[in-house]
Amino acid sequence: MKISFIKCSMVDLNILNEFYIQMSIDEGRLQFPNVPKKEMLLDLKKHKKERKIGFLKELKATKRNLWYFIKVENKIAGFIHAQINKNDKKFAELEKVYILKEFRGKGLAVKLCKFIFRLLKKKGVKKIQSGIFALNKPSIRLHEYLGFKPYSVKLRKVL
Repeated sequence: MKISFIKCSMVDLNILNEFYIQMSIDEGRLQFPNVPKKEMLLDLKKHKKERKIGFLKELKATKRNLWYFIKVENKIAGFIHAQINKNDKKFAELEKVYILKEFRGKGLAVKLCKFIFRLLKKKGVKKIQSGIFALNKPSIRLHEYLGFKPYSVKLRKVL
């Protein structure tokens, strides 16, 4: 299995958006199992313009934002996004990790994360954190496997 890592650029905006939509639906099904897919898609559609503008800004800020695809046999299998803190360059946030369903279970998320960790280390980053929805057990297992430890808990109440 030939694996390669490709830096994302502004021409990849539509691909990133499509992946983000699929990632959001997959994660939404875990976090909000009673919300229909159609409703999730409508909500994602409402925010398409702002999302694309945000992606563009992040893709332009290449010193702080690392966006990469992972390819398997020349087919995009997923992507990752990490962001170096603006005020503390030794700190980063693992923003997004996504592998298409057909490529899951092959260790690609681990390879992709380890790849991004090496890049961050070269840039002087010493610590990385990641926010994960509580019911996203696959992502939690991945992060624990990679050595992430819990240190903060956020709780929410609907009023």
